[in-house]
Amino acid sequence: MKDSNNLEQIRNKANKNRWIAGVLTFFVAPVGYFYTLRYKAALISFIVYIILVGASEENETMETLLGFFAISVTVENVISINKAKNKFKELEGNTNQLTNYPSSFSGNSPDIIILKAINNRGEMTVSEIVIATELSPQIVKKTLLDLENEHLIYGYNRESDGAVVYKNI
Repeated sequence: MKDSNNLEQIRNKANKNRWIAGVLTFFVAPVGYFYTLRYKAALISFIVYIILVGASEENETMETLLGFFAISVTVENVISINKAKNKFKELEGNTNQLTNYPSSFSGNSPDIIILKAINNRGEMTVSEIVIATELSPQIVKKTLLDLENEHLIYGYNRESDGAVVYKNI
């Protein structure tokens, strides 16, 4: 349960627009952090922002610090989105981390899903497997290699058109 919540948080942050986050964070840091769903950082930045805005009216040094603060929190918030995007791509390709399989195959691993699809059709290309199973191409390719190594399927070139197809053993 915790892993699926963590994955959902990563997905939500990865779907945020870097430009919007950057502009919001630069002008009013807490708003930018709220946009990226980082509520603790929003609270901390709000406190620092209020202190710096109040102190910058009396002191030029504090005004400079406010500028550095705006730039640094903007960069940090945009970097956090980039990290989330990279992490999500990594998790998307890792079949052990993802649990969002098509509803028709719920509860089954990609191995079983692909073996059933090939069994139903006899032989299939990679793109046909992706369409039939609704799994990502990365997951399908990795799973096909694993299944071939385990001698559960084999790939060959179809005589009629030369396409690479896979068949259960």
